[in-house]
Amino acid sequence: MSMATLSAPEARAGIGIDRLFLGLALAATAILLALVLLDGQPWSAALILGGFGLGVAFLKAEFSYTASWRRFLTRGEAGGLLGGLIVIAIAALAVVPVAALRQNFGGAIAPLGPSLLIGAFVFGIGMQLANGCGSGTLYTAGGGSGRMLVALLLFIIGSVFGSLSLPSFLALGGIDPILASDYLGPWGGLAATLASIALAAVLIIAVAKRRGANFMPARNYILGGLVIGLLCIAVFIAGGHPWSVTFGFTVWGAKAATALGFDLSRAAPGEMRSGFPAPVVQRRHHWVPPSRRPVNICPCFQQGVQ
Repeated sequence: MSMATLSAPEARAGIGIDRLFLGLALAATAILLALVLLDGQPWSAALILGGFGLGVAFLKAEFSYTASWRRFLTRGEAGGLLGGLIVIAIAALAVVPVAALRQNFGGAIAPLGPSLLIGAFVFGIGMQLANGCGSGTLYTAGGGSGRMLVALLLFIIGSVFGSLSLPSFLALGGIDPILASDYLGPWGGLAATLASIALAAVLIIAVAKRRGANFMPARNYILGGLVIGLLCIAVFIAGGHPWSVTFGFTVWGAKAATALGFDLSRAAPGEMRSGFPAPVVQRRHHWVPPSRRPVNICPCFQQGVQ
């Protein structure tokens, strides 16, 4: 998660309903669900519904990681970041123990090295310039932002190049992923995760107090955090993997590039499938069968309820 999800306006906008767009969006979703169910993929249908729910929740709660980080760095306000920690804590209640106990579930982990550090820094700059991250780009584009369509196109292109170049970056070295549950067991890992979240909250509040800024989350961040956290659990159960946003960008871009005549056959299957070379995935993740494999589920149908 990550990542920024939406650049919410400072003041809450009034709720308007574009009934035509909403009707078309619901009809398109119903048709898509029917096709998926006819193909015998109930878990994929559940992911579609979960994605639709997440998009509505983020948009209507004006839940924004991008704006939260910006407010924290520029003014010291911590409410938005604490709302984000609520999401992580709720999702962890299911993700950490289930991923450790069930063979067909896996966590979202990655090696710590130059590729992650440099990529995270560059991504942080990009999400502030674009005013949104992966999920925010998708559902704000669906909410009617033409600027986000440009950001989305470039995001897709960058995801493909990033997937193809990742093996070279991983060759620079790094530290293998460390899972607390590997050393402390599923419940000890959960306790360690919740303790680390609590420590992060304490540090964030301390910084806000030191700068004389507000640190209490607004009502929309508390309620939004609770709803989004529960939906993240639902997506995890349906997909066997935590919510994956930019996974879909790589797939979309690769399919578009292939249709335009580019040859991606030399890319290792594991690179295009998961964003990591297959050996890394198989060493540190439980294998997720195709019927429960994660897909990009961030919806673009929120304009009708904006």
